[in-house]
Amino acid sequence: MKKMYEIKSPLFQGMNTCEISSVLQCLNASKKNYSKYSYIWYAGDKADYIGIVISGQVNIIKEDILGNRIIIANLSQPQMFGEAFSISKADVYPVSVQAATDSVVVLLRSEKLTSTCKNLCKFHKTLIDNMLGIIAKKNIKLNNRINCITKKTTKQKLLFYLTTEMQINEKYEVDIPFSREELADYLGVNRSALSRELSSLKKDGIITFNKNSFKLVDIQKLQKIKGLES
Repeated sequence: MKKMYEIKSPLFQGMNTCEISSVLQCLNASKKNYSKYSYIWYAGDKADYIGIVISGQVNIIKEDILGNRIIIANLSQPQMFGEAFSISKADVYPVSVQAATDSVVVLLRSEKLTSTCKNLCKFHKTLIDNMLGIIAKKNIKLNNRINCITKKTTKQKLLFYLTTEMQINEKYEVDIPFSREELADYLGVNRSALSRELSSLKKDGIITFNKNSFKLVDIQKLQKIKGLES
């Protein structure tokens, strides 16, 4: 358990190593290893935990009864997930969380984080302030996601997603965390249609790509495509 005390997460901003160690004990923290494609929790499971990604990547997934799924978000170290359900006092998780790669996750008991206890009260306000800050930043990313999936065409959704990620990285190239199937799920489009648009955009000289690496080649041609504005 000692390695758990080396966790670097925005949740513990403003705390030293000893304080984080104490907090983790109070939160009944447990470190779990998950193989690729295994589930950390399923939609409908009791909402007892908040997770922090220590290594690897996890996908937040919404699935319907017909087996269709949308990837809502992809998270990597040191991002946190499940905190909104704790704040809202949800009984069950409305989404599933799946390991996108072999991953290590620390799980924290949500009731310990959202209610005071005599051992944690010294750090409780700091934890809550940090968690609210994390949720606020996620809301900004959620707005970008909404802007993306409400675009009318597969091409518009794809280019909006790629250019938004490039803007965040402040350069005209980006490595995305998704396979083609996962990218289609994230954008809410058909995989074949996505492949056709990628090929078309490459042929038109707008982007180039190799596996998960994408580069914007001609910004003037990109600007002529309608429907990309936020």
